[in-house]
Parts: sequence; structure tokens; C-alpha cells
Amino acid sequence: KPTEEEFQEIRKHPDFTQRILQQVQAFGTLADVSAAHHERLDGRGYHRRLDGTELPWVARVLAVADVCEALSAKRPYRDALPWERIEEIVTRESGTGLDSECVEALKRWHERQALESRVEAQLTEVDRLVTAL
Repeated sequence: KPTEEEFQEIRKHPDFTQRILQQVQAFGTLADVSAAHHERLDGRGYHRRLDGTELPWVARVLAVADVCEALSAKRPYRDALPWERIEEIVTRESGTGLDSECVEALKRWHERQALESRVEAQLTEVDRLVTAL
């Protein structure tokens, strides 16, 4: 598991995302939305500490999707979590950290769709590209 110092470095990625995307004029709105994917309704997120009054709807959707993807992905320091645990976590955060309508939409989506992490497929593709170099 990353140390607190390592987490501080990891938490810089929304700022880097915003700075990179802002360099392309057509990505201005996308830059703001993408950079807000770790913000929380209660203002305790990062990197700008925006609260629910400052978060556009699309950023709220992205935040829920990001949490779900992160929890469903295998990490070097933990296995992927099962849907039941993910549902428990997003439900607990609903209304305080995560938008409750977006959480409910995720649950409705899951009723019709199996949750599959794309991490293994992405790693396979990276290996393929590296081998092709």
C-alpha cells in the first residue's frame, strides 16, 4: 500500500490532468470536469476542495464512475472488490461525498450489466505495445 507521502504525490494527478487538457482550447470544459473527479459534495475531496454547489453534474457522474472503477480494479496493494462491497461503499458515501442520484444510477446500471474491470485488458495491451517496439 502506498505511504502517505506517496499518496500525496498520487493526489496531484487531477491538477496535472487539468493543466495538460487546458493547453488545448477545445478541451477547456473537459479539463475542469476531469480535474474534479476526486472532489466530494462535502468539499473534502481534492485537488481544489470544491463542494457540491461548485460541481457540475457531469463531474458528479465521473466521480461515481471513477470510484466504482477504482474499487473494481486489482491494485498492487489489494485485490479487486466484489460488487457487494463496492455497493456498500458508494451507498455509505451517497449524499455526503458522492451524488445520490448518480449512485442510484450506478446501481440501476449494475442490475442490467455485469461489472468488469478493464485493467487486465489494458495491461495486456501495454505488454503488446512494448513488445512491438
